[in-house]
Amino acid sequence: MSAPDDNPLFQSIWDTQTEATNSLINGYAKRDPRDVLADCDRMLQCIAGFDTVFVMSSAQAVEVSHNLDDEWLAGFNRTFEMLCLAGTERGIDLEPFKELATSAYSFWTGSLPVREMGNILKRLFDPCVSALYNLKRALIVECGKTEDTICHGRLVKSLIWRTGLALGILVVVEVVIGYFVWRYGEGPNLFQKLTNAWCWLALGLAVVAVLYPFIMGRERMRLLKWWKGETDEPESKPG
Repeated sequence: MSAPDDNPLFQSIWDTQTEATNSLINGYAKRDPRDVLADCDRMLQCIAGFDTVFVMSSAQAVEVSHNLDDEWLAGFNRTFEMLCLAGTERGIDLEPFKELATSAYSFWTGSLPVREMGNILKRLFDPCVSALYNLKRALIVECGKTEDTICHGRLVKSLIWRTGLALGILVVVEVVIGYFVWRYGEGPNLFQKLTNAWCWLALGLAVVAVLYPFIMGRERMRLLKWWKGETDEPESKPG
């Protein structure tokens, strides 16, 4: 018997599995919590719709399953895998969902009898929905934290940019004052003129200092106070 590495069929299976695994890795890496939350909502709607159809008429459920094409089934499997990965990452038990979803897939592909699917649906529907809602709650919390982090990062960037703007205004004001002092100030040289006109230079600094809070805005000033330890929160929550 030939070694597995020399078997073309084994190599083909291995390549297919590797490609599918890499696709899941790359796909999940690109999805943020909001994307997974949308997947969770779609799956809840799918499971609820399937249960409604099955309860109304098992024969209709069989008919619906015959109308599901390969593309839809592949999309279902993809969403299923993404949710399983999300549950594993967050430590959420999705076993009822996994069992119900795999059973439904088997039913849709014709490998699970109607009666058995009905029993599984009765036993696992509520635990499945409960498990998915546990995942949904975790994702909602995570989305909120992510949004706070993004807003904080934007606020920090804005603070740095506006501080640079304030410094630029200060430089321009002092240069203008220095120019007029050089042209019209009293003294034999520039140093003496600047020394005699120190109050005008201080006035320019004072004007920019007064304007600084207005340039920064309330949220950025609050962030500065938080950095200095003068407040407990980096920024106030929007009302």
